[in-house]
Parts: sequence; structure tokens; C-alpha cells
Amino acid sequence: MASEKASFPVWLRRLSQTVFLLLFLYLFWITVYHAENATSGPVKFFFNLDPLVMVTLWLGGHAVATALLLSLATLAVTLVFGRWFCGWICPFGALHTLFTSMRGKRKAKDKVKSGSYSTWQKSKYYVLVGVLVGA
Repeated sequence: MASEKASFPVWLRRLSQTVFLLLFLYLFWITVYHAENATSGPVKFFFNLDPLVMVTLWLGGHAVATALLLSLATLAVTLVFGRWFCGWICPFGALHTLFTSMRGKRKAKDKVKSGSYSTWQKSKYYVLVGVLVGA
């Protein structure tokens, strides 16, 4: 069986995921080894893009930092293009894609067709509700 070649948008997404994963790891590294970066500087980049951070701060403190309004752009682009943040920018999305590709394509496609995903996958919504209630 011949291997399938990935299209240009697939390679572009892989490049984007790699760049943002490396950026995240770099920011994590400078946060761990340079304590003054823990609450300021470029370390906040991913937090400013995250709508969940904005919502939890708004619920918890009844105020939103101006920098977090950047997460509204994330929401707007998501409404137009779908789950672009998870597929193109989010470091966890990159790791998820990497580990999914290691699992094998046939098994994943069969699960989608049969609709046999486990009930554990619904737990992410319970975690989301718990975070929002906790805020």
C-alpha cells in the first residue's frame, strides 16, 4: 500500500504546531529558570489568547484585563473557521495530534464511523463546568 502524501495545508498546519509548541516550551523554560518572568513579559502570550482565562477572571474578579481582550479575537476567528486554535496554535493540540498520529489512522477512523467514543471523553465538559463554577 502506497503512503499518502500530505497536502500543503497539512504541512503548513504541522509547521505552525511545531513553531507554537517550541515557543510554548521556550516560554515555559524561561519561566522556570527566570522567576521575574513568571508574571510578566512574553510568558503571558498564550494566556492572553485563551478565552477560558478571560471568562474565569471575569467571573472571579468581575473585571477583565485589557490584554485578555485579545481572546475575543480568538473567539471571533473560531466562530468563522472552527477549532483553529486547537489545530494551529495550542501546544496541547500539537501534542494531541502527534500522539494521535502515532496510534494509527485506521483505528481512529473506525471509531469516528462507529461513534464508539467512550464516556470518559465527556469528562472534559465536567472539568470545564468545574473550572467555571470554581471561578
